[in-house]
Amino acid sequence: MSQAQAQLFDSDDLRPPIKRFHIVDVITTVNGGEDIAYAAARSGVMVGFASANKRPPKDVPVEFVDWPFTEIEGPEDVEAAFRKHLAVVKRERPKYAVAPDVDENVGFNEAVRYAVQLERYCETVIMVPKSIHPLDVPSRFRVGMPCQERFGGTPHPWSEYRECREVHVLGGHPTKQLEVEKYYVPVRSIDTAVPISRARWGDVWSDRKFIRKREGFYGSVEQSFANIWTEWNGTNICLGRLERTKYTRPKENDRRYYEDPLDIEPWLGEEDDIPFPGRAWCLENNIKDWKERISRRQELRNR
Repeated sequence: MSQAQAQLFDSDDLRPPIKRFHIVDVITTVNGGEDIAYAAARSGVMVGFASANKRPPKDVPVEFVDWPFTEIEGPEDVEAAFRKHLAVVKRERPKYAVAPDVDENVGFNEAVRYAVQLERYCETVIMVPKSIHPLDVPSRFRVGMPCQERFGGTPHPWSEYRECREVHVLGGHPTKQLEVEKYYVPVRSIDTAVPISRARWGDVWSDRKFIRKREGFYGSVEQSFANIWTEWNGTNICLGRLERTKYTRPKENDRRYYEDPLDIEPWLGEEDDIPFPGRAWCLENNIKDWKERISRRQELRNR
């Protein structure tokens, strides 16, 4: 085999066309941000929010209401939080609603009771089995599979989800979410807000990684989510273009959309091309490369 042929067959850029029997819904959660919600909506993804947070703008339909699991410190917090959660779902009538996690605070029977109540006001209830096996979730509900290391990671090996009827991947890095399919997990929907945090540095998710493109904050948000949607569903799917055009971009001279939000270069050290990404990023990504760069920089200073 020639070198050119070897490069052709080894290239990750030449993946086969995506052929699916089901559309994978891509969702992001927004805490009241108007322009962020508009940027996400323009990309074609669904917009949602956690029920304890602020709703996106009124003209953006809410298709996903997340359970505010970070607000729960003990069993005594669940009932009051669920009352508020149910009220939000009843008001919004979303496509998806997440039921309280089945964990040390909520038993299986109690979680099913909550899920049945939510089912009256949404199309699909997502149940997150942390203390039970994924296959124990009743088939009428979609299985939620957490994918964020900073919130405890996935409670079961990924292979344990492959026999589920439908799975929703909850949070995490979009590249890691795509790796779930290697385990033949029947993914039908995902949510992630990572592209929003990475957009603050001008990063765009493209070809299964984040790249510094300097598209501006809102431009990066829109482009990242459009790329994620295409990666899951291919390019031959209508995204409802006419519906999305009503969410207009900021004016052309608005630097929030067209320029990087932060003038970061003066704060970079030698060999750095991105500031320290923060603890959350380190927990969600491989920190090895970052440590190696810091080590090289320290060696240069010690010479």
